[in-house]
Amino acid sequence: MPPIDPKRVRQIYAAAIDRDPEDRPAYLDRACAGEPKLRAAVEELLLRHSHDLDAPHAETRPTPAYGLATPGPGESAGAALRIGPYIVQRELGRGGMGIVYLADDTRLGRRVALKSISPGVDMALGGRERLQKEARLAAGLSHPGIATVYALEEIDHQLYLACEYVPGEPLRTLLATGPLAIGEVVKIGSQLAKALAAAHTQGIVHRDIKPENVIRTPSGAIKVLDFGLARVEGDDGSNLTRTGVIVGTPAYLSPEQAEGKAVDFRSDIFAVGILIYELASGANPFMSSRVEVTLERIRKSSPAPLSTLLREDVRELDRIVMRCLQKDPAARYKSTQEMVADFERLEAEPLGSARGVSDSRGSRARVLPSSTLNEAALGWWEFHQIAMAVIYAVMMWPVWYVQNWVATSLLGNVFLIASLGAAALGASLRLHLYFVARQVPDEIAAQRLRERPWIRMADSAFALGLAAGGVAISKAHREFAMLLITMSIVTTVAFLVIEPTTARAAFDGNPTPTPGLDGVPSPPH
Repeated sequence: MPPIDPKRVRQIYAAAIDRDPEDRPAYLDRACAGEPKLRAAVEELLLRHSHDLDAPHAETRPTPAYGLATPGPGESAGAALRIGPYIVQRELGRGGMGIVYLADDTRLGRRVALKSISPGVDMALGGRERLQKEARLAAGLSHPGIATVYALEEIDHQLYLACEYVPGEPLRTLLATGPLAIGEVVKIGSQLAKALAAAHTQGIVHRDIKPENVIRTPSGAIKVLDFGLARVEGDDGSNLTRTGVIVGTPAYLSPEQAEGKAVDFRSDIFAVGILIYELASGANPFMSSRVEVTLERIRKSSPAPLSTLLREDVRELDRIVMRCLQKDPAARYKSTQEMVADFERLEAEPLGSARGVSDSRGSRARVLPSSTLNEAALGWWEFHQIAMAVIYAVMMWPVWYVQNWVATSLLGNVFLIASLGAAALGASLRLHLYFVARQVPDEIAAQRLRERPWIRMADSAFALGLAAGGVAISKAHREFAMLLITMSIVTTVAFLVIEPTTARAAFDGNPTPTPGLDGVPSPPH
């Protein structure tokens, strides 16, 4: 199968986003016909795009209650959709806060990104009056790295936020092709820090920094979106939840947000740390398939340093990221300008210096951090490795007898070699994983990636060998045949059912990383 073209992934993803959700499967059937891995890469992007809709709060789901799809009296079915003075061109995206449209402002003759605020979200943010006040403050922000807020308007009892339309690719789309080059990550981090510093200087906190809210324009400039839903620093209405609605995307919250405490600029700094980590490694260090697990990790777990996951020397970038990700806000940067200064120093270093910048995207696997292991379940996973190694060793006794009984046939030699080889390979690799989990847990994710195919092969060969030996001696030695066939079934169940379950429990949300094709990550399993 030819390698996947990252550009095609982006093009198909962008075209799919423009379609109604119910029309996307049919479109993907046509666009990715005969290319299942291409489709998997696009679906991974679409899944991430809608991740914040998966929070278990129905109120966060956008519901277009304003009836845009129904033409009014005297309108033809093909008439342009209108929202007050805005003519809607197409939908740009959806999220927990609402739906974003590309629209034309008929009053000033300019194109805007028009965001509907979902019912209930304005209540969660403290009321419409407060939201309007804060949008006015955000409209006063003037920085090339911040998308301008034009207005927050109420049209037919529905709130809409009109912002500058920024053409380009969200960082989430760039991540579809795997981790970015470290030099690229540093440039993005530097521009992002400068944009946030401009807002923080005026006391405005974004509270929802994530790959979907940061755009890279065709010229390479970085723009931060959604400042119209930001908060004034020190405001007592900045709690995580109100009326059951999650404010912010769970995987990018700070610990204080996850605990429902008041936030300040240091919450944005924590989110920058998560974003930079994800751009460099290809994985969010806290994200799980369950929101409650994600929030627990944000509060209590510390990710493995980037330098343990990448082949490059990224110690200086590591230092910045780890300072951003401190659980205690007081241990983070004392000001955003401090973070800007560190990024500028790092950006000024020549390529190939101590930070080990590489301009090649490479074909690194998506290695997920192992520091967020479930310690209790990890014990069961370790027990499974030891138990399987013991089974391999113990079964060599009946294997030897069976080989003697069928030694005159070709089957005897094949049986002995296959059984011994599979047992030696499987036991050695499982004991090695046990050692790594005990002594160097930060490397367990990478080791599982490398060794899992070989363990699967050894388990399969061992189970088939036992079954074949049992069948061969079933007439003359029934008791041994029963033992071999029983252990063949036990081995099969162990590696197909029991081990995946213990692994999911131990590494929940951190499934064994799978290498991408040409940098395109495989979907989670």
